[in-house]
Amino acid sequence: MAEAEVPSLSIEGGGAAAPAAEGEKAAVDKEIEEIRADARAQIEKYRQETRDISSEINKKRQEHMQRMLDLQKQKEQLEGEIQAKRRELSMLKEQNQRAEQSGGAARGKLTARGGNTTARGGQMTERRRSVQAMLAQGKTDDGAPAAADSGDSAKTFNV
Repeated sequence: MAEAEVPSLSIEGGGAAAPAAEGEKAAVDKEIEEIRADARAQIEKYRQETRDISSEINKKRQEHMQRMLDLQKQKEQLEGEIQAKRRELSMLKEQNQRAEQSGGAARGKLTARGGNTTARGGQMTERRRSVQAMLAQGKTDDGAPAAADSGDSAKTFNV
C-alpha cells in the first residue's frame, strides 16, 4: 500500500520541459563563463600592475645602488685627499719643528753677539741704514756726490 502512494520520479512526456532546462542551463553556463572571463581579465590586469610596480621598485633599487656606489667612490676619493693633506700637514709640521730647533740655536748665538736675528741680515740692515743716510745727504758710499734720482742708486752703491 505504501508503495502505491509514492509518485514516480520519471518525467513522462516532458519533452518541452527538458529544452527549457537546457536553455536555462546554457544561459547560466554562459553567465558563469562571462564571470570567469571578467575574473581572468581582472587577474591579468592586477598581475600586470604588479609587474609594473615590481619593475619600478627594481629600477629605483638599481638607481639607489648606483647612487650608493657613486657616493662610496666619492667618499674614498675624499678620504684619500684627506690622508694626503694630513701627510702634507705632518710633513710641514716636521719641517717647522726642525726649522724652529735649528733657528732657535742660531738665534741664541746671534743674540749673544748683539741682538741681530742673523749675522748677515743684521750687517745688511746696518749697511742699508748707512747708505740711506748718505743718500739723504746726497753722497755715494765713496763720498762723491750722488747722481740725480734716476733710479740708479743700486749702481752707485755696493750693496
